[in-house]
Amino acid sequence: MIGKTISHYKILEKLGAGGMGVVFKARDEKLDRIVALKFLPPSYSFDDDIKKRFIHEAKAVSKLQHNNICTIHEINETEDGQLFICMDYYEGESLKDKLKKGQLELNEALDFTLQICEGLKKAHEKNIIHRDIKPANIFVTKDGVVKILDFGLAKVKGQSHLTKYESTIGTTAYMSPEQAKGEEVEPNTDIWSLGVVFYEMVSGNIPFKGEYDQAIIYSILNRIPDEIDVPKKIKNFINKCLQKKRTNRYQSIDEILVEFNLISESPLNNRKILVNESGLFSKIRSNILKSTLVLLIILLFAAAAWYFFNNIKIFTNKPEPKQVAVLPFVNIGNDPSSQAFCDGLVETLTSQLTQLPQFNSTIQVIPSSEIRARHISSAKQASQIFGADLAITGSIQKYSNKIRLILNLVDTKSLRQISSSSDDYRLSNVYNFQDDVVTKLSHILAVKLEPEEIEKINKGGTDNLDAYILYTQGRGYLQNYWDPKNIKDAIRLFHEALNKDPQYALAFAGLTEAYIQKYRYNKDTKWIDSASVFNQLAISINQNLPVVHISSGIILHEQGKYEESVLEYKKAIEVDKYSFDAYNGLARSYQSLNLNREAEQTYRQSISLKPAFWVGYNKLGLFYYSNGQFNKALEQFEKVVELTPDNTYGLNNVGAVYMYLEKWSKAKLAFERVIKLQPDYSAYSNLGSIYFFRDENYKNAAEMFQKALKLDSGNYKIWGNIASAYYQIPEDRYKAGFYFDRAISLAEEELKLNPRNATTLSSLASFYSMKEDKNNALKYLHKALYLTPDDVDIIEQGIVVNETLGNRDEALKLTEKILKKGYPIYKLEKSPDLKNMIKDERFEFLKKKFSNSSK
Repeated sequence: MIGKTISHYKILEKLGAGGMGVVFKARDEKLDRIVALKFLPPSYSFDDDIKKRFIHEAKAVSKLQHNNICTIHEINETEDGQLFICMDYYEGESLKDKLKKGQLELNEALDFTLQICEGLKKAHEKNIIHRDIKPANIFVTKDGVVKILDFGLAKVKGQSHLTKYESTIGTTAYMSPEQAKGEEVEPNTDIWSLGVVFYEMVSGNIPFKGEYDQAIIYSILNRIPDEIDVPKKIKNFINKCLQKKRTNRYQSIDEILVEFNLISESPLNNRKILVNESGLFSKIRSNILKSTLVLLIILLFAAAAWYFFNNIKIFTNKPEPKQVAVLPFVNIGNDPSSQAFCDGLVETLTSQLTQLPQFNSTIQVIPSSEIRARHISSAKQASQIFGADLAITGSIQKYSNKIRLILNLVDTKSLRQISSSSDDYRLSNVYNFQDDVVTKLSHILAVKLEPEEIEKINKGGTDNLDAYILYTQGRGYLQNYWDPKNIKDAIRLFHEALNKDPQYALAFAGLTEAYIQKYRYNKDTKWIDSASVFNQLAISINQNLPVVHISSGIILHEQGKYEESVLEYKKAIEVDKYSFDAYNGLARSYQSLNLNREAEQTYRQSISLKPAFWVGYNKLGLFYYSNGQFNKALEQFEKVVELTPDNTYGLNNVGAVYMYLEKWSKAKLAFERVIKLQPDYSAYSNLGSIYFFRDENYKNAAEMFQKALKLDSGNYKIWGNIASAYYQIPEDRYKAGFYFDRAISLAEEELKLNPRNATTLSSLASFYSMKEDKNNALKYLHKALYLTPDDVDIIEQGIVVNETLGNRDEALKLTEKILKKGYPIYKLEKSPDLKNMIKDERFEFLKKKFSNSSK
């Protein structure tokens, strides 16, 4: 073969051979370049299945254009029928050859793994699974660039199986359990193999060994790999990759990248990995530093040259992301008929702009739901509450068949107008209007959008002008969902829009959201059933809208169907991987399923999407708080206040954690600052708790709880708090029964929809115990503890309920459990319902035991 010319390629030398072909170095005489040619072995030339798989390799890889995947130029056939692929030729060596020289340094292994991840991410996005990730198929160029080779075993999801060699495709030592058993493979099959390769890179050994294939397969299916000497976070990463049950592994490369973000929080071998704005890794290796930069470093820091050589940092050249708030537009002329359209246009434009990170990660748009919930109406407020850098303001003047739209971009710090546009639109072509407004907004934000990107942003719409106007007006009414009349008007307008265009998916989605809000207003379960019906209709028309899957997730979560809600949120993420709402909904559902590791990881993913947005940190803090990890919770809440110093939500939560940590003065200052900024039921309720637990001043506690009740009369917890305070005041104890009854009524209404809400269940247990209804109290408590056995608030409720009912032994068992989690002893000592228990010598023993262990 050497010296021959095949087509226009002259064969120069043999490079190697594998199960699927022989590879030669060749010169492309047409383009005068060196390439690699891979030939199907002649002995397989008459096997149609093998030929099909060979062609499949070329077709699969030709779809992938990525720096970490070997580039395919063409597929061809020799005169005698031999198939071959022309690929890029690289100088360097395979990872297999590198490993023959010994294990790699941890930094180098991390670098290679990140590059493999980037290549696999691209393949998985195209529904291509490699199925044979191993060192022999990983090539490292002389410049340190990883190239994934040999997609000969790749399988495009959904493609019909090729029967021969299907059962145990893949080199044995790197096979996943499902491959070893001949089962269907998914992207996390590649993740298993990546874990094996990474283990080998950092240890010099493969994790699953045997003298023959069946012994290796037995090891893969039954053995746990030997421990290796690497940092704990690296061990955790390897262990999760190598989970034998595939659902316990990372489910996507994005999840791995988030995990590496956690690994990077402390330096590994003097190297730091930083996350860029999109949550993926930004890497600049030492070997790409230009000689001029090296000389500059030598001149400026000669004395510290060795230090800098061993403390290389990876920088990102991308600018910091800008937080953008779209504020309510001014309705010029105050025409009431135009106000709903004006409000709805802001809503739809914000929804469209939140999709910009798909095309430009430097723009992060604050969801309109957050702007509405906190009644933000000015650039200054957007800066104070959300830390917004930019605000989009505007005005609308509507004529009979024309709209004048003025858009402004404002710097929220200086309140200076940066850019503006003013346009008149004749509402004759709805698509022209929508597309042009999105283009104008992207232009003033300095984001260039291609026509196909604008089309993607506007998906789910209508070409019926009347339907569009009705839908937009409905969206406007739905913004003010706290008024039942507005919800009713929104439902009417969405129905009218659907009469004009029965295939208007977004109008069905609007109906879904309206009925969810209707349910939240009066807790009648029939409205959630209506929401479910309309959402299914939206999905049947267009299942590629993230909002329809997010709504499904909300509905299923409200119904306590947490497993199903997880699937819907994952579908939303498949459609839009930058959906902040989808990630937070998914994390909440994981948390409800007591899958705390998955919940934490997902909350961190949402933070990586919007690193300058406080809501993500707040949600993660609440997660830690509920699990008794108070110092971790405080760290997240303090990040909220750092980003937005006047944020009442962050200050309230900081104060709540200070209470748990017995830092009373700091807690009280936080709550008082909240009330000074804006009267808030949570701050009053928390101040009431300080009076209740620290001061045992139940009259002042009741007064604070009553102030909270005036701000939120539908919250059963506040009714229960007032009842508990009155219960401790002898002359007012008679009042407690009324408040307990009201608390029970509200809580049981919530439980009708979601019988798996552990917080509501435990609260009912507490209320019934105070009313001496032992059967109901224990029934609800056992359900709550079964659903969330690690939630400290629910365990604390269990202690009080059991002690109130005379079950001292059970109360002390739960006391030991909660103190192991770091729960503050003072909260138990200060509880008036536990005064007798804390005199028990067994409590004293537990107090000394855990006081000593915390020192």
